[in-house]
Amino acid sequence: MIYTVSRDNAASHEEAVNASSERAVKRRTEAAASSKEDEAYEVTSAQDQSVSTKAKEAGRSLKDLASSASRKTRAVVEEKAGKIKTHSVDLNAALDAKDIRNLGSHTNKLSAEFEEAIVEIRKEPYGNQAKLLASYKKLLEGQLAVVETRLNLASRLKPGS
Repeated sequence: MIYTVSRDNAASHEEAVNASSERAVKRRTEAAASSKEDEAYEVTSAQDQSVSTKAKEAGRSLKDLASSASRKTRAVVEEKAGKIKTHSVDLNAALDAKDIRNLGSHTNKLSAEFEEAIVEIRKEPYGNQAKLLASYKKLLEGQLAVVETRLNLASRLKPGS
């Protein structure tokens, strides 16, 4: 039995030494891994800062590019708008002249009657002129209201109706 006990004690002692040795190896491995993680973290941190700096620079560059494109677009739009306005005014003037020509004799007759009315009013004494001019103004405003109403009606109607 002594042999067995001592063998058991030796096995137990050997197991204890092995376990202690395994724990020591494990601790050393963990320490080495921790040290490597620290180094990796420091490297990663420096890389992160480099990437962060590059991202900020790229952001600024993109912002500058967008700003530049916006300024160029605005300049082109303003130039084109100026050309369109000039062309539009020329077209409107041409259309107005055409419309006046189409009215032709009606416009001339209307202008002649207006001038004749003003000449007749001038022949009256000044006290009467004021009353006649006020009445004539009301007549013209009424006629202008009729023209505006007719214009609104014509613009709402579809062409060809």
